[in-house]
Amino acid sequence: MRGAQGPGVITQDEAPPRTSATSYEASRAADGLHPIARRVLATVPPVLAWLVLTSPVWAAIVAPGILGGFLVVFAGYWLWRSLEFSLGLVIGLCLSTAAFIFTVGTMFFGMI
Repeated sequence: MRGAQGPGVITQDEAPPRTSATSYEASRAADGLHPIARRVLATVPPVLAWLVLTSPVWAAIVAPGILGGFLVVFAGYWLWRSLEFSLGLVIGLCLSTAAFIFTVGTMFFGMI
């Protein structure tokens, strides 16, 4: 029934058929990826993950010097990160303790 909701209003059934969503450039995502790109994105990340996970086995045979250097740099990096974290923790605890002592001192004993 045309115009049942009000003058000039038509229902979805009465609306003319729309053109395909692919006619708009902004709606390319609705079409999905090209099949080759989809296949590449489906295979490359797992292959890279397997290469990285199995690298200690094959890199020890193929390039032991590079693997050794990488492991030394990797261990040094995490040593640096742990020292940085520990130093920040100690500084934070010292400042927190000093602030707590100052707060308790001002509450119970007036000004310190």
